[in-house]
Amino acid sequence: MKEIITPAESTGKVIDASSTREFRTVTDAKTFFTVASERLRKVSEWHKIAGKLLAKFELADHEGREADRSPVEGDYLKIDFPGPGSVQERGHDWVRIEAIDYNQTEDSDEYTFRVRPTQPPVGKTSETEHFYSPEATITFVIRRSQERVSAEVHDRKATGIADLMTFSEIQWRSLTDGLIGESH
Repeated sequence: MKEIITPAESTGKVIDASSTREFRTVTDAKTFFTVASERLRKVSEWHKIAGKLLAKFELADHEGREADRSPVEGDYLKIDFPGPGSVQERGHDWVRIEAIDYNQTEDSDEYTFRVRPTQPPVGKTSETEHFYSPEATITFVIRRSQERVSAEVHDRKATGIADLMTFSEIQWRSLTDGLIGESH
């Protein structure tokens, strides 16, 4: 398996959100890792999982059609932010899944995928229309280390409107809390 590296920050803002749960046994943590990674794979349900999440995400295939399955490299996430958003895409922004990885050892498990802003899969423009720059990346991680399970979002090279940067911090923290929450 390839290892997805969260890019080092060279420009823009670094946003890191992380939530952690401790379990009594490694077996309990392994069981919950499976639950949490399934939650991460259900992109179209993130707004339900996170509760306070203000944007709605939808997994889409290479033609921009909604996909009711686990994400694969090359898929898109259509993001519906509150407010005006992209005029060309009726208020939606798009990111493309550029890498997915799963690593497992006796002591740890990790499911990761990384996205980058992109142009719509099918549309009127070939320009990337997103409140982030095309160089930005967002890495989503579910990690188990011994009896600990964590959900993480690492947002790199985030540049854009200051209010949206604050929105992103709140959104990613709500998502990580929801991914490892007790009930869903």
